[in-house]
Amino acid sequence: MKNQRIKNIALCLLLSPSVLAAAPSQSSTQPQQVQTDTKTAYQQMLNLMKQNKLAEAKILASKLIAQDDKAIGAYLILADVANKQKDLKEMERILVLALQKAKGSEQAEVEVFKILGQVYAATKQAAKILPLAEEISQRYPNNSLAISLLAETQILNNNKSAAEKALAAQIAQNPKEVGNRLFLAKLLMEQTDKQEDVMKLLNEAAELSPDNPDALTTKAAYLIKLKNNTEAMELAEKIDKQFPNLITGKLLKGDIYLSEQKRDEAIEVYRQIYKAQPNERVLFALVDLMIAQKQLSEALVLLEQESAKTPKSLAIHLKVANLYIQKNDLKLAEQHYKAMLAIDADNIIALNNLAILYVKSKNPQAVALAKKAYLKAPNEPTIADTYGYILVKQGNAKEGLVVLEKAAAVVPKAGDIQFHLADGYAKTGNKKKAIEILEGLAKSEQNFSEKESAKNLLIELKR
Repeated sequence: MKNQRIKNIALCLLLSPSVLAAAPSQSSTQPQQVQTDTKTAYQQMLNLMKQNKLAEAKILASKLIAQDDKAIGAYLILADVANKQKDLKEMERILVLALQKAKGSEQAEVEVFKILGQVYAATKQAAKILPLAEEISQRYPNNSLAISLLAETQILNNNKSAAEKALAAQIAQNPKEVGNRLFLAKLLMEQTDKQEDVMKLLNEAAELSPDNPDALTTKAAYLIKLKNNTEAMELAEKIDKQFPNLITGKLLKGDIYLSEQKRDEAIEVYRQIYKAQPNERVLFALVDLMIAQKQLSEALVLLEQESAKTPKSLAIHLKVANLYIQKNDLKLAEQHYKAMLAIDADNIIALNNLAILYVKSKNPQAVALAKKAYLKAPNEPTIADTYGYILVKQGNAKEGLVVLEKAAAVVPKAGDIQFHLADGYAKTGNKKKAIEILEGLAKSEQNFSEKESAKNLLIELKR
């Protein structure tokens, strides 16, 4: 697990006020001055973490633990330091220790387990989470979050039926439970024969918590899935009126219009959403709709405007560059890929895509860019494919073939990679192997971007 980092876990660690508040143990006999000093120390640690002063934060956290070994928040700071230093083994060790120290404090124990569970899930160690989840849920059977985490853990361990039973049992014990009702409803939505059960759970959740937008939103989304658009639209209008500061109702309207293939209406709704709360997810949804309506030029104008407002956004630069590729405007695409590299010189997507672009324009820098991307991500087949094929195209077919074989082994059904591999075999004198691959591609119903080129190469090799 070394030399990796779990994205968003740091945010989770620093935004666990309930854990920070629960630790140190804060017994009623604790002097007021000590409590005040502790709160000050936590604030100092959080500020140091935000400034990326890891060593100073670690020293302060260690001092706090020396004073009180149940200072759970301090353990979380140490775990976040380990995460930022890409030492996941150390992060796991600290969180396991924090969980042990939190034992008996329901709120802190469940919250720490939630974070540890995210680490195990992100590092694909689902089996490690299950016994912990079962133990905590048995100790706190009425804790909604504990049962929810148990269900998530059971799902990660491919046991959805156990998750359904755990949630149903918790709901039966707590008739006014809302969160796990919604969780169970979302699980059952995947089963076509559970429509009545889902609607019952969603209606109960909406009645129990009429001011909960999640309950109404989930119901509306399910109605859209069932193609009950009339009722879904009524609910979307209700959500829009009841929660005017949220974009949820408008998003649902957009989804309804999309399900009815009313793209112009959907575009208008997404324009309203973006005006109210501009964010990249909505922007890209709007742009994709505009492209579907053959409004590529208008979409590019919008994206260029937004790129000028947020010049450090890698995602917007990438979206713009890729659209310019569609428009065959390689110069403008190049500008945006270069802008990405100016922000992040090691961005493998920008390196890879710019290398592809340079091959088309016969720029000799193509191979250096592709190689840099490949060295950064040698196990990513699309990156390896680009580098291998550029080597083949530039006369270094023997070395390129080794790289392409590696890429093809990871994704053997990828048509473009197979075509590039066949070309590599052809250029290294293995005509028989090349024809074998190309004949397989010709018989396949799979469509890929270079299928026509593959057919032409097959014809050429068979002459």
